[in-house]
Amino acid sequence: HKHRHPQTHTQTHLLLIWFYSLFDSIIHSIVCVCVFAFLFFVTCCFFLSILVSSVLYMLIFGLSFMSFLKFWFWVVFVDCIGVGMIIATTLWFVSNTFLRTKPTAHFVEQSVELAYAFDVHCNAFFPLFVILHILQLLLLKAITQKWFLSAVLSDTLWLFAVTYYLYITFLGYSALPFLKNTNVFLYPVAVVVFLFVLAVVMQWNVSLTVFELYGLVHDNTVLQQQHLPATHPSSNAANTV
Repeated sequence: HKHRHPQTHTQTHLLLIWFYSLFDSIIHSIVCVCVFAFLFFVTCCFFLSILVSSVLYMLIFGLSFMSFLKFWFWVVFVDCIGVGMIIATTLWFVSNTFLRTKPTAHFVEQSVELAYAFDVHCNAFFPLFVILHILQLLLLKAITQKWFLSAVLSDTLWLFAVTYYLYITFLGYSALPFLKNTNVFLYPVAVVVFLFVLAVVMQWNVSLTVFELYGLVHDNTVLQQQHLPATHPSSNAANTV
């Protein structure tokens, strides 16, 4: 009996370890599934919001179905994914090449992953999307006028959107402890402010230029009505006679 007691105690201890490992694996799996489901839900909501805003642009600008598909394809695969991959790859290279701290004896050498860089872009792109695709849509009639204040309002929206993008990008990279001098990501804000002042002085409405690049002005009934010359009843009567 004295020889069996330690063996029984060891078996009980191993059984408890097995149950603990099983419980830890189940909890870890549940957490991973919840995180994946949350990220999938957020991604679906993001692309659904792009789809809804694209439909609203189609209705307001009078786009055909093919023009709508072209616009939606451009926003998703060019603006969000294509340009995002270019920016993420550039900042990934800059961070790993110039901003990493030198490894010491107590710390393992670390680097920025490309997936993290693209995730930072997605986080920074969302407020830019809200400002330029939703808020700008609500202020469309005020922005598309040939007024000085319309140009100021349009340029201000772009100023806030791009500055917000740069600030979120700065926060994403400054959160990594092995990077130094991450404030360089805020330097382009000075260029954005300079371009904003230049656009306001030149009365350049950035939104109208972007609408033309997207091909929204050609089919737009709202803008066409605003730029048509005013007609008076007297001139219509004269033309009738």
